[in-house]
Amino acid sequence: MAGKVSRADIAKNLGLSLATVKRALGNYVGVDMDTKQRVLCEAERLGYKFSVLKADVAVIMPCVPSYFWSELRNYLELFTKKERLCSRFFFFHDIGNESDALCCLERAIESRATVFICALPDTQSLREKIEQIKEKIKIIFIEEFNFMNVEGCYYIGEDPYEEGYTLAKRYLSMYNDRKRFLVYGSKTSQKETRLDGFLAALREQGMTAVQSEVPISINTKTRAAIWAREIKKHMQETDCIFYASGMVNLLADALAKLDGGADIHIIGFDNDERASFDNVMLASLQNLQKQAETAARTAGNYIRDGSFPTERCFFVKDKIIQKNRAQSES
Repeated sequence: MAGKVSRADIAKNLGLSLATVKRALGNYVGVDMDTKQRVLCEAERLGYKFSVLKADVAVIMPCVPSYFWSELRNYLELFTKKERLCSRFFFFHDIGNESDALCCLERAIESRATVFICALPDTQSLREKIEQIKEKIKIIFIEEFNFMNVEGCYYIGEDPYEEGYTLAKRYLSMYNDRKRFLVYGSKTSQKETRLDGFLAALREQGMTAVQSEVPISINTKTRAAIWAREIKKHMQETDCIFYASGMVNLLADALAKLDGGADIHIIGFDNDERASFDNVMLASLQNLQKQAETAARTAGNYIRDGSFPTERCFFVKDKIIQKNRAQSES
């Protein structure tokens, strides 16, 4: 195409509004993944030149419509501003879409930021890219995905094993008469590690548990209700259910509606402090504010004076919510 390619040219070719094209090219929230890919492909075909502003910090993370990710994004925006850092955010729309995450990582590299704060899935392509850039860019991984264990990078988030262990110890100190445990996990390293910690605490007390895998993600009330009906089959042999994945409040609410379900103690993990925990005996919530604050402060210290942690990890303790909703640091 002759002459300089503009966003209006891309919009015209695709039959999209100029505002949509601008949001897609700028990696803003509110553009679905298919539209974003169409815009990026057309931009590449036409030879569109991206305007890239220099940033101190690049944040690469999912743009998923959930409390966890929106809160983490808000806290990162707040604390990078408090540190007086120029930050740019690069959002990918699907947690499991490696190509979208890789595209965001490439765009972040173009921003010439000296520190990356990343929440990336641990895949081969992304790991290889991180290995290529880690000598020139300081990488901070922040919680939720399976930790990408790359030498020379820094991790800020929860310690899944310790949180599972702590939750079990706290529960056993409160209810040592409960002996029959049914525990649910899923095939991700974070959930399995939480489960390992929980089971280790039971073994220390000479207790065992029946284990089962949750085949679906309980992220809606409908799915929680489906799985609650499955769990009901085991209620006669159970005193307490431990759910290693998030959104334990949805599962607890669904079980409470079933006959006998209110008598079972439900403990586990959640990400939404606004949720009702009236039917949860004990819940562990990630401290997103502390994670974001620590990440921003670490980035700020490096940019100002070149100091960077020599250790590999900084573990942020979860918040514990008990049935009376009293909160404390675990």
